[in-house]
Amino acid sequence: MAIPLSLSTLMEMNATIEADIREHGRGSYDLLIRPADSQANVEQELNLVEENYVSFNEGGISLDEWEEIKTIEGIDIAAPVASLGYFTGQHTSIEFANQANENVMVNGYFSMSDGINQYQFANNEDPTFILEQEGFNFNKSNDTLTSFDVIPGTANIRKAFPIPISYYSLVAIDREQEEKLTGFDLSAFNNEIDETLLVGHTEEYLGGDSTKEPVDHFIPIVYLETADTSLTFHMTVDPINWSSDDTLALKDAYGINEEDPFFMSGPEVEDQMIEELHARRTGEQQLEIDLSEYLKPFYHQQPTLTSDGRNVEKLGGYETITHSSQYYVASPVDYEIRGEQITIGIHDEIDGVPTYRKLEEKGKVYEFFDDESSEFLFAPVGSYTVGNYEESLAASPLGIYQQSPVTAGDGTVITETIKPGSFVASPAQGLVQLKEAAYFKGDKPIDAIRVKVAGITEYDEEAQSKIEEIILAIQNRGTYQIDMVAGSSPQLMTMNVEGIGEVTQYWTGLGAATTISEGWSLTNTIIAGLFFLASISYVINRFMFRRRTRQSEQRLLTDLGWKPAHIRRFYLLESLMLTLIALLISVIGTFVFIQTGLLNWNAYVYLLAVFGFTVLIMFIQSFGNSEPSIFTFSTLKGKKIWVRNVLFYRQLISVTFFQLAMIAAVMVFVASSLIATVAATSATNLGTYIVDGVFLSLVLIVIAAFALAMITVTESVSAFLLLRKGELQTLRDVGWRPKDVYHLCLKESSAWTLVAIASGVLASSLAVFILFEFSFMLLLATLGGAIVLALGVLIAAHQMIQSHIKAYS
Repeated sequence: MAIPLSLSTLMEMNATIEADIREHGRGSYDLLIRPADSQANVEQELNLVEENYVSFNEGGISLDEWEEIKTIEGIDIAAPVASLGYFTGQHTSIEFANQANENVMVNGYFSMSDGINQYQFANNEDPTFILEQEGFNFNKSNDTLTSFDVIPGTANIRKAFPIPISYYSLVAIDREQEEKLTGFDLSAFNNEIDETLLVGHTEEYLGGDSTKEPVDHFIPIVYLETADTSLTFHMTVDPINWSSDDTLALKDAYGINEEDPFFMSGPEVEDQMIEELHARRTGEQQLEIDLSEYLKPFYHQQPTLTSDGRNVEKLGGYETITHSSQYYVASPVDYEIRGEQITIGIHDEIDGVPTYRKLEEKGKVYEFFDDESSEFLFAPVGSYTVGNYEESLAASPLGIYQQSPVTAGDGTVITETIKPGSFVASPAQGLVQLKEAAYFKGDKPIDAIRVKVAGITEYDEEAQSKIEEIILAIQNRGTYQIDMVAGSSPQLMTMNVEGIGEVTQYWTGLGAATTISEGWSLTNTIIAGLFFLASISYVINRFMFRRRTRQSEQRLLTDLGWKPAHIRRFYLLESLMLTLIALLISVIGTFVFIQTGLLNWNAYVYLLAVFGFTVLIMFIQSFGNSEPSIFTFSTLKGKKIWVRNVLFYRQLISVTFFQLAMIAAVMVFVASSLIATVAATSATNLGTYIVDGVFLSLVLIVIAAFALAMITVTESVSAFLLLRKGELQTLRDVGWRPKDVYHLCLKESSAWTLVAIASGVLASSLAVFILFEFSFMLLLATLGGAIVLALGVLIAAHQMIQSHIKAYS
């Protein structure tokens, strides 16, 4: 039953693996087309595509080439993507809104974190004093005093904290193809630009007497709604023991008119007043305000904060897009491969924040009052949303959406900062129409085209054939780097990042389905072949020992007048009846396994095949010679008794020796190859899923191999001792103690069984290390399997020898 059980389990496992690959082997698209020679070194060496494979590449595919590829028959979707670089959008500030009768000194600064390190952006301004003055008309109720600067030329003198310029990755796409590929709603591209952002930039809003040229090119941006900017505002509020009368007295003391603001007094006078004001402070309060809910990529909502950190109705301040004309072009991360370790080094830093890419600053900021104007400006017109990242079995590296998190060893999520050049492959935080890409990258702006082949419902051989036909059609239209993404799966990568330490992220393992299918197919085929050879040797060995143990009975039947044909027919019928009984028991046992879900009905096919093979061996053996061939005693002089006995029965135990060697090879190869195959195929999510699904089958196969080894040894030793019953009784009669007979038989059994096991283990180990990549775990599995088998064999031999000696005593 062990043989059909093992073969059926192997076949069912193969079917399960292929079914899982068909169901889960295809992601959202099938082919990734990139310019020739665009593969990163890490991709070439490891056959992995990093999460954002288009991160700041230089393009290489023209719009005309894309249009031609899109028309190829059999292509359902051809979605282009072009990375433009790091850009900023709308820029604003935090306004401080002091309450009535509130006199305070206020200051603040900004900080951010990448998940591990904190970075602070210093405030270059001195604290601002906000003093009450009843009836003051210049700013309605309060006045603002600063030792360095105030906002000149405005009637709303309030404290504003300019938010640091934040840079985000910007990508160009074709809206129609992108919506078909992703299912995202990109209808925000239909929105008009907010007129308030055009003030000072278009002819309509410049005024008739302005000498400034209007901006020619406004580029609408759709920003990622679900992306937050990790920025914290640290505000210090220090109440002052002060009143409106104190403000009037201070102005009178320094000769300032009641209706004039403090900043008109001049810097020297301000310094004297500030020194006096510091003495009136009553104790500071520290507040931390998370700004992520206000700061979306390319679109910042202006928060207006009170002294207790509440956001109130917007009072004023500024919103501008003038900084969007300055941007950074970045190179891909320079991954350094050291053995199995990938390292990322710091390239430079910006405002104390490390950068891991080479950056090139482009463009220029044109302020509102400059005579010159920018050639282009970005304006947010709406947002789009994507779902949260979810681990999947199939991988389609979209390059710009739903990036897998980068995590440190303790599980901390590493995020990019607001400065350009992070090693984190961020998703696209802003999208523009593909036509805008040529403005920045020339005639060939496209970095990649994601192709989905029509007419495929599952990833099977037919699907692979269709995809390969499309590859040939694309190759006939130009030279590209074409990767088959269908059949890929996420694979967890470990990297060592300078300044952070060891981090992990899922990349895409190309050809994962093929690796899994071929790996398990090879392993299962070899295991099935070994089980088949073991079954042949087992059946032959059993019938051979049966004939030898029935020699005296055959002589008796011959003396009684039985003809050889009658004797053969008698033993053949007897063996057939025993085999039928064994078949019946196996049928019942197999049925139990089928009902528990461990096997399917195909197991009966293998059971009947083994039964037919056994019957065939039965007929062949019935015509064989039953007399053993042995050495003469003269050839064995001078050797120890147990050695002479082993050599004497050499031909008798030769089949058993081969069988045990084969079983040892099966046992060790099964354990080692399964571990090696699991290690080779479970690197990806799909491989892990498949291994989890067939784990019970793997355990059953190992158990079946071990059980077959134990049955072989037990029956062989038992039959061998039964054949030598007269010899062992003679040893007893001449004075041998049971202990002496036990040691003799144990030495004999150990000698040939351990040599057989060693031979099988050696052959199996050579095959394992030739077929699979060497690893310490693989070596431990090989040695562990050999040791367990050897101990099991010795224990089985011990038990059988003891039971037979007791029976003969």
